Amino acid sequence: MNIIAPPPLIYLLPVIAALLLQFYFPISVFESGGWLWFISAILFISSCLVVFWAFRVMLSAKTSPNPYIEANNLTIKGPYNYSRNPMYLSMTGLYLSLAFLLNSFWLFLLLIPLLTVIWWGVILREESYLESRFGQQYLDYKKRVRRWL
Repeated sequence: MNIIAPPPLIYLLPVIAALLLQFYFPISVFESGGWLWFISAILFISSCLVVFWAFRVMLSAKTSPNPYIEANNLTIKGPYNYSRNPMYLSMTGLYLSLAFLLNSFWLFLLLIPLLTVIWWGVILREESYLESRFGQQYLDYKKRVRRWL
């Protein structure tokens, strides 16, 4: 598959850039409060649960979550019944949990280019691959399940 980079790395690079920017040019988005911690905790816990669920479902379907390894089967159960990309959805949730926890303008700002890179450089390429690999089965799945939620 011709994705541009490993998805965890794509998520990590803006985090590093935002942390550096926040260190040198600190800008908060919200007034401080316990609600930021609460939102962060909810996003973190729910994202972890979904990513582990998605990972287990892929392994039980005898296919690898590694996008560089050829898919053996089309995974359509568990969280894949609700989103075609539950792992990327979870990584986005983890990213947002950090943005709320740190109350960082830079993390929120860099989310837009991050999601553009994930969409263009990973998701569209994976979809093209899955369509060529699984044909009508994948097309039917695409009609039934949304890309994100």
